[in-house]
Amino acid sequence: NYALKIPTNQGALGFGINARFLNGYEAAYFQHNGTNVQYAKNTRNSAIVQGVFAEFGFTTSNLVNDASEFNLQKNGSGFAFDLGLLIIVGGDSDAYTFKIGISILDVGFINFNTNAASHFIQTDSTRLLGGNDYEQFTGLTELEDIAELFSTQSLADPNASRKGDNFKLWLPTALSLQVDYSFTENIFFNATVIQRIPVSGTAVERGNLFAISP
Repeated sequence: NYALKIPTNQGALGFGINARFLNGYEAAYFQHNGTNVQYAKNTRNSAIVQGVFAEFGFTTSNLVNDASEFNLQKNGSGFAFDLGLLIIVGGDSDAYTFKIGISILDVGFINFNTNAASHFIQTDSTRLLGGNDYEQFTGLTELEDIAELFSTQSLADPNASRKGDNFKLWLPTALSLQVDYSFTENIFFNATVIQRIPVSGTAVERGNLFAISP
């Protein structure tokens, strides 16, 4: 991290950057990108679906039969950074009239490229997804078999959905704005806004926040 504070005639100006190298251990994701999907329940445990446009992936290093064999291990790496700007008016960091901070948070990603699988399914055809077929599975240890069955039901081929042995997950990038105003020496008013920034890819989504507090 690096930070710089410059005194001004009215107060101070600050700038900071925080850069990080990241290790990725375990991950999984599922998202549906279609806007025209049609779904109709057929029987108690089956459905007719048209317009499937789905992506999903997961790490496989701990899909073991015995939970005691769980072994946390690195399956990917990535990087991220934050940028921030601080403006202080009417004093310094402890006694001021007005302070505003603007930051961009969590710009970056983790690329899982070891013990990983990614899948992609897109079809406009009508498919029957039978829930009874999945009753044979009892846990996450059979996740790869579940993915093959989903591929068979959607694309008529257990291996057709698999597109690679890696996937990238973006961090929950957001814009953060904080404003402080001093009514007296000991009473301050704060407003904070955190707004997530969409990225072009699969990402963890940060919740938006608006808060006002004395």
